[in-house]
Amino acid sequence: MKVLITGASGLLGSRIFETLSREYETIGTYNNKKLDKFHFLDITDKNSVEIFLIKTNPEIVIHCAALVDTDRCEEDKGLASKVNVEGTKNIVENWWDYKCKMIFLSSDFVFDGKSGPYYEDDNLKPVNYYGLTKIKGEGLVKQKLEDYLIIRPALMYGADEYSKPSFITSVLEKLKFEERIYVDNKIMKYPTLTDDVVEAVRKLIDLDLSGIYHVCGEEGITKYKWAKKIAKFYGYSEDLIVESNEQSKAKRPLNANLDSSKIKKVIGNLTSVDEGIRKTFKTKFAKKYNFKIIQSDQIPLEDRTSYGGYSIRRLFTETIDTLAENIGFYETTICPNSIVKNHYHKHSDEILYFFNRGSIRIGSELVSINQNDIVILPRGVPHEVISGNKEIKLLAIKIPNIPEDKIIC
Repeated sequence: MKVLITGASGLLGSRIFETLSREYETIGTYNNKKLDKFHFLDITDKNSVEIFLIKTNPEIVIHCAALVDTDRCEEDKGLASKVNVEGTKNIVENWWDYKCKMIFLSSDFVFDGKSGPYYEDDNLKPVNYYGLTKIKGEGLVKQKLEDYLIIRPALMYGADEYSKPSFITSVLEKLKFEERIYVDNKIMKYPTLTDDVVEAVRKLIDLDLSGIYHVCGEEGITKYKWAKKIAKFYGYSEDLIVESNEQSKAKRPLNANLDSSKIKKVIGNLTSVDEGIRKTFKTKFAKKYNFKIIQSDQIPLEDRTSYGGYSIRRLFTETIDTLAENIGFYETTICPNSIVKNHYHKHSDEILYFFNRGSIRIGSELVSINQNDIVILPRGVPHEVISGNKEIKLLAIKIPNIPEDKIIC
């Protein structure tokens, strides 16, 4: 099956492309953000859309391309209408003759946020122009097509090295440089991991289902409280998060809670806010921490000084003055089938030397550890150590030595 994804260079589109390309012949398009693996397409140019659809002849179109900047939509309603309404119309009118499935990505902003939770067949009433353009897009799909899916996600976030930043990545970028972050503490958001939306798309395609589906995180939280959670998890100061009373250009619904019971019957439970923060900690994104896993078959013990600083080789070959150098050594035994719960060290770098096999989870990534492997964890990196059916013996080296500096998440 051939699938076309418009807006494949965006946060959601890129994740859909990455997932579906494992199963289907997948074509992606971009407009502003060029990526070599995608094709340029201006969805506001009707002739270009027609030519592209004839040339590629997809069996499913997933329409992610849109102007999603809510304030910009309010300021430039002409552009918002051209992209979100006319662009959708160009695809629909060139597509309905094919009698194939179209998947339209809508928004929780089609509701006013005054009387939730909202179900798929509730009346639509937006409070800003962006929401209105999405309602018009939905109307075009429902009027012209027989086989369609309309998916309404709530505020999406995730980690993707190519797309525009999401809330978590934007917050972390500012925290890294110790910038103050001013965020709203009144509007209730329902953060929705892009991976959950992608799984909904994938499953709905596999089951050949049609209709309207809400995909919305079940936990309501303000951006202020969410940013505090992010700062705490990654080991930054929560004092950098400041409550803002600034009014945005476009009005936002105060509590656009979408009922997701319909999609949960298809994909199961959605990701919680805390678990979503963990899952966003991907290895590629975490490179700023410069953590390393040195496996025993890669570098001989005596040659590891450059990886573990001044501690690794001398630990086994010389006497170290721990008081003078402020280094802490802690030998630990972890019982079989146990977990040292997820934690990080706010002020200490840590080096773990494994005397035997085990596993370590860094963020969301679970890594198998062999005997004599070394894991180097700069401060702020969340991790947990997991034993299998045998106990683990390891040596923890803390630099500087601050034994009490441990926060369990």
